[in-house]
Amino acid sequence: TTHTTRHQPDETHTHLTTLTTLHTHHHGVDLTPHLPTHPHHLDLPTYPFQHQPYWLRPDPAKASASRPGEAELWEALEREDVDGAVAALGVPDTDVKVWRKALPGLAAWRRQRGWGHRLDWEALDEAPASPPAGTWVVLVPARAEEHPAVRTVRDALAEGGAGVAEVAVERDTGRSALAVNLRAALTSSSHDPVSGVLSLLACADAEQHGADGLELSATLLHALDDAAAQVPVWFVTTGAVSVGTDPLADPGQARVWGLAQSAAAAEHPERWGGLVDLPRNGSGDERTRERLRTVLTGHAGRAGAREDQVAVRPEGVFGRRLRPVDLTGAGSGAALAADGTVLVTGVPGALAGEIALRLARDGVRHLLLAADPGAEEGVAELVAALGESGAEATVVPVDLTDRAAVAALLRTVAPEHPLTAVVHLAAELDDTVVGAVDGEDIHRLLGPAAAAVTQLCELTTRRGLAAFLICTSVVGALGAAGLGGQGAVHAHLTALAQTYRERGLPVTAVACGPWHAPDGAETAAGKHLRYQGIRPLPPRLAARTLVRAVGHPARSLVLVDVDRERYAGQTGQSGQGVAGSLLRSLLDADGTGAADGVASEPGTGDELGTGDELGEAAARLWHRLLSASAAERAALLLDLLRDTAAEVLGHADAAGIPGDAQFTELGFSSFTALELCNRIAARSGVRIPPMAIFDHPTPEALAGHLVTTLDAETDLAPPAGDTSPTT
Repeated sequence: TTHTTRHQPDETHTHLTTLTTLHTHHHGVDLTPHLPTHPHHLDLPTYPFQHQPYWLRPDPAKASASRPGEAELWEALEREDVDGAVAALGVPDTDVKVWRKALPGLAAWRRQRGWGHRLDWEALDEAPASPPAGTWVVLVPARAEEHPAVRTVRDALAEGGAGVAEVAVERDTGRSALAVNLRAALTSSSHDPVSGVLSLLACADAEQHGADGLELSATLLHALDDAAAQVPVWFVTTGAVSVGTDPLADPGQARVWGLAQSAAAAEHPERWGGLVDLPRNGSGDERTRERLRTVLTGHAGRAGAREDQVAVRPEGVFGRRLRPVDLTGAGSGAALAADGTVLVTGVPGALAGEIALRLARDGVRHLLLAADPGAEEGVAELVAALGESGAEATVVPVDLTDRAAVAALLRTVAPEHPLTAVVHLAAELDDTVVGAVDGEDIHRLLGPAAAAVTQLCELTTRRGLAAFLICTSVVGALGAAGLGGQGAVHAHLTALAQTYRERGLPVTAVACGPWHAPDGAETAAGKHLRYQGIRPLPPRLAARTLVRAVGHPARSLVLVDVDRERYAGQTGQSGQGVAGSLLRSLLDADGTGAADGVASEPGTGDELGTGDELGEAAARLWHRLLSASAAERAALLLDLLRDTAAEVLGHADAAGIPGDAQFTELGFSSFTALELCNRIAARSGVRIPPMAIFDHPTPEALAGHLVTTLDAETDLAPPAGDTSPTT
């Protein structure tokens, strides 16, 4: 019902207002009689004075994916608009109440189905080994020159005819000293041009005094920046991963995988080579060495497709893959419903609370909630809600890194309700180290996190648990720019969980994406992940999926709401970087990947474009820069910076990017800065370290810096597509 009596002098206007009111409240109204005989479309209004539309543009791809009428339904469900979904379905008035109850469940089902993934290893079709060209700089921990992995790498390169420039790295070497040694090896005239860098620093003996393999690898990442390295960099480990036919031998080296995926692949795709894991002791026969050469030359996969996360084993070469898996109805959640006790850590966090409530709704009647000391006072509301669901909850403050404290916690479990399951939440990210890759910071985070997992696993091994769920962060599994240190921590936790699974503990390890905070606040780490395509999860839905994932047969699960195209696109134009071959299966399924094609090899120049046209355009701009005067070069670079910055920030043109505006005031963060640098490199061949945007904080200042830098550079190769002769 709506009224038609309004204080308006125009009766026609009054009735039209009434009709449009009915229309906007989902009532069928035929407005055709009031439309012109020959109607025409009008442009929607724009921002005042800016002439830029603020209306959302339709996505043709999404619209074509559904049959007529379906798009409105799913869009309404995505935005949790039950009224809109009811209207899209055309539900009769008599059935509206029933549908209102059913539709939220349908929305939840639709959203959860795409979150489940598993990390797997795919046996690769082995291509004939190609001889590695040029010279390879091999970084070796001092006094580890005869380590089996070092011998395997050295012999593999030599047998293929490549030169080896070996650099021994002392445990106390700082970034500046390492950069000097690295620059000397890269530019030495005593050997052929360098084709790549191979780091075996992960193989440093952890028992020796000084920096370990993780700290040395973190130092290398800084040194590569300082040395302006522009060749592919590979990180070699031994026994850091398990392909299913062998145990995971060294969780410590798994940290290097987590570090490299974020701090190398995501942040520097232009020089990303990859990760390759050798058998546990690092030794390799002739066939293993041949396979290693195939990986390093970029032709390990089917049809010669490049692989950048690889394990070389006696039985073959394996590529790491992220595959979709339905977790909404999987697992053995019923195992948690026995009349035993379930321990949940991480209280009073939002996800821990929702998991406890889900367990109670699923029939668990006794819950032991482990809270950080001092945080137990904030759980009274949770305990009350659990009581209403029929569960008895006991809250105990405990330091999970203290073995004696954990043992005392477990002794509080009543014998008549023995411990049947543990849910340990270790997926929180520390905002204080976002953007930083520092060995001390990594160990500060890693020590307590690893100790908590170790104590819980060691002290429950003989208790006959039905289930043990460990949640880590997705950055350890997939990688994300700015989170390299935390990627190392969470990769180690996942590997540690896997070693206990191999020892018989019923561990299900799940790498989780971030989740919404109850107050709607977003952490710095959450913002960075969302920008890169990893969206936050609603805690209630995430909790339900996690509980159902318990007991899943996969060794490594991932629960993440990821925008695959955006996440894969963080690599700029290279087609490699953080996504690389890891997402190949998902992108193949979406139809957005070209897995059967041959990816470009970093360092060859092809990474500057996705095809000949882009390479030629970059080459033309490059030659314009080389032939221009200093003033012309500054103008060209300023135009390039402003145009590209406008694209990154979503402006229609460069008018909104003044030359003297501060990048930070325009809205640039460390991650939009990274995207700007990648796009500039793809368009022009000009390499800009992301931090230069903050050291030279305006487009004009940065353009001036680039002019000075280009004047000093004499050894940069023209970008892809350049076929002109050089002198």
